[in-house]
Amino acid sequence: MGEARDLGNPYELRISVSTRFWLYLIPNISSVFCSLFVLYHFLFDRTLRQALNNHIMIVLLFIGLIYEVTSVPLMLNFYQNGNSWTFSPQFAHFWTFVDYLCYSTQIVGFAYASIERHILIFHSNWVSTRKRRFWIHYVPLTSVVVYQVAYYFWIILFPFCEEILRQSPFNGVPMSCALSNPVLYKYNTIAHQFLPVALIIILNIALLFRCLTKLDLSSNQIGDTGAQYLADALRNNQTLITLNLESNLMQNTGLEYLHNVLRDNQTLRELKLAKNPGSFGMAVSAAIQIRNNQAITTISVQYGSIDDESIKFVSEALLHNQTVFELNLSSNKLGDTAMRNLCNVLQNNTTITSIDVSGNQFGDNGVKYLADVLKNSKTLIKLIVNSYDFNDDRRVSDIGARYLAEALKTNKTLQELKLNMNPRGYCAVLQEVVKARNKNITTIDLGGHQIQSEELQYLVSELQHHQTLTALNLRGNSLGQNEARYLSDLLRNNKTLKELDLTYNEMKDTGIQYLANALYSNTTLTTLTLDETKIGHVGAKHLANALRNNRTLLTLDIKSNHIHDIGAQHLASALRTNRTLEVLKVGNNSISNKLRSQLTSEDQRWCFTIERRHPFDEDEWLCYESD
Repeated sequence: MGEARDLGNPYELRISVSTRFWLYLIPNISSVFCSLFVLYHFLFDRTLRQALNNHIMIVLLFIGLIYEVTSVPLMLNFYQNGNSWTFSPQFAHFWTFVDYLCYSTQIVGFAYASIERHILIFHSNWVSTRKRRFWIHYVPLTSVVVYQVAYYFWIILFPFCEEILRQSPFNGVPMSCALSNPVLYKYNTIAHQFLPVALIIILNIALLFRCLTKLDLSSNQIGDTGAQYLADALRNNQTLITLNLESNLMQNTGLEYLHNVLRDNQTLRELKLAKNPGSFGMAVSAAIQIRNNQAITTISVQYGSIDDESIKFVSEALLHNQTVFELNLSSNKLGDTAMRNLCNVLQNNTTITSIDVSGNQFGDNGVKYLADVLKNSKTLIKLIVNSYDFNDDRRVSDIGARYLAEALKTNKTLQELKLNMNPRGYCAVLQEVVKARNKNITTIDLGGHQIQSEELQYLVSELQHHQTLTALNLRGNSLGQNEARYLSDLLRNNKTLKELDLTYNEMKDTGIQYLANALYSNTTLTTLTLDETKIGHVGAKHLANALRNNRTLLTLDIKSNHIHDIGAQHLASALRTNRTLEVLKVGNNSISNKLRSQLTSEDQRWCFTIERRHPFDEDEWLCYESD
C-alpha cells in the first residue's frame, strides 16, 4: 500500500491512508456478513417477510449490501493506489452512479421508514385493507426507489453539462459535473441530505414522546405549579402508562388538578403520588387506577391518608366501574362521612365481592351505611369492618351489629364477616351466623363471648333450619332461663345438631325444664353438657322425665350442680327404662356415698368421676373420683 500519504483535501481529518484503509476494511467485512444474515431471515421467514414494517428494511439492506460490495472496495483500492489509479469514463460513471444512488437512497429510505413507522403504530387502520396497503405502503415505497434511480440516472449518466471527471480527494469517488450547478447542488443537498436527516431526527424524537409509556419524576421538588404544567402537557398523551411523582412537594391543590386533568386519560394506568405533603395523594392514585386500568380486579390502599374529604376521588371512580372485585381501604382515616359517600356509590355496584374497611375511624353510623349496602347487594361475599384498636369508641358495638343483622335478613350472599378483634356479644354472634351460611360448617364456638338474650335469640333463629351444624358451644355466657327457652326451640327444630355445651351458665331448674321438654321430641342430639348450670333436684326430675322418652341422647353431663339424693333417684328411675343413654356424668354433686355405691352397682352408666384431659394426649381423658 506504500507509505502514508496526504491526499490533498485541506478540510478532511489528518488520517493516514494506511489507517483509513483498515478503518474501512474491517467494519465493511463484518457488515457484509451481518447484512447477509439479516436478509436471509427476512426473506426466508414468512412472518418476517410479510410484516409491512420490514419491507423498507429489506430494501435498505439490499442497497447497503450493493454499496458494500461495489463502492467500498473501490474506495479501498483508491486508498492503495491514490491518484496514480486510472480508469475509463464508463467505469467512472458506473462508480459515481452506484455511490450516489446507494448513499442518497439509504438516507431518504430511513426518512421514509420514520414516517411509515408513525403510520403503522398510530394509524394502523390506514393499511387495514389490501387497497389501502397498496396506496399507503407499496406505492410510496416503490416511488422512493424509482425516484432515486431516475434522478441519479439523469444527472450522472446523461448530464446537461460538459463532463469533466474529477475524483474526490477524500475517497476517490468521481464527482458529477451536474452538481457544480448551484441550483442543482442546493436541491441535492437539501432534498437528499438535510431534509431527510431532519425528518429522521424529528420523527424519532416525536415517536419517543408518543410511545413513552413510563415516566419517573420522583424526588424532584415538583410543587402545585409544576403539577399543573405537567398535567397540561400530558392532557392529550395517549401512550403514558405509568407516572411516578412520589416524594415531591405537591399539596392538595396540585393533586386535585392532576386528577381533574388525567381522569379522562384512557391510557394512564398507574399514578404514584405517595410521600407528597398533600393528603389527596393515595386517593387520587387509586381513582386513576380504577378509571383507566380495565384489567385490574383488586384495589388495595392500606395504611394511607384517605379521609372524609379525599374519599370522593375513589367514590367517583367506582361509580361506573365494572372490573374491581376486591376493595381494600383498611387502616386509613375513614370517618362516618367518608363511609356515607363511599356507600352511596357502592349501593349500585354489581361487581365488588370483598370490602375491607378495617382499622379506620368510623363508628356505628358508618356501619349503618355498610348495612344499607349489604341489604341490597347480590354479589358481596366478604366484609371486614374490624377495628385494631381496643378503644371502645372505635369498636363496632352491638348497635352497629344490629344494623348488619337487619341487613342479613335480606342478604343471602355474605359468607365472611369480621367485626372486631376478639369480638363479644352481638358482634361475635353475627360473625358466626355469617360463617354458618357456608354450607360445610359443622361447629360454632361462642364460648365466653358474653352472649345475651337478644343475640342468642337471633342466633337460634338463624340456626333452627341449618343443615350441617353438629356442635354448638355456648359455655360461660351467663345464659339464664329465658335463653334456655330459645335454645329449646333450637332443639325442637334443628335436625342436625348432635352436641350442645351449656357449661358455666345460669340455667337453673326452670331453664332446665325448657331444655328437657325439647328433648321429648328431639331425635338428633347425642351429647348435652350442663356442667355447673345450677341444677337442683327439680331440674333433675325434669331431665329424668325427658330421658324416659328420649331415644337418641348418649351422654348427659350434669357435673358440679346442686343435685341431692332425691334428684339422683329421679334419674335412676328414668335409667331403668332408658337403655339408649351410655354415660350419665354426675360427679361433684351432693349425692351421698351410700346412694352413689348403690347406683353404680345397679347401673354402670353412672359416672361420679371428674374428667381432665391427659397432659400428653388431648384425645384421652383421665378420670378421678369426686369427693
